[in-house]
Amino acid sequence: APSALHLEHDLVTDSFSFGVVSHDGDLTIDGLHIANTRAQGNGLFGDGIAVIRDFRDADTAVSNTLVSDSARAGIAVFGAPISLTNVNLRCAAFALAADPYLGSEPVVADGGGNLCGCPEADGACKAVTVGLMPPPPL
Repeated sequence: APSALHLEHDLVTDSFSFGVVSHDGDLTIDGLHIANTRAQGNGLFGDGIAVIRDFRDADTAVSNTLVSDSARAGIAVFGAPISLTNVNLRCAAFALAADPYLGSEPVVADGGGNLCGCPEADGACKAVTVGLMPPPPL
């Protein structure tokens, strides 16, 4: 059965690989600050939020959230749908990466109020396809 996770008004900081990651789970994030997500020792990953579609479309909604200082992507979407509203993505190699995965295309719904940039999130967010690979499921 699919999992569901709701994270609200919290701080996730100094993580390795990912701040928050979801494989096929329904995920709601509201009012989080995800900061300083580092890559693994081998240089892999480093995404503030990663959403992966392995077998099913899950509902993922991120709102009123700041993701700052991610080694790879502020938000990485792999073949999954995601909606973003009032999200600030600061200082990442890729603010918003959206790559196809296992035959599924990513879908990024812009609910408005999203900003990207470095050192301040003060510009429009554009999803880019850069050929990133997601982590394997646990």
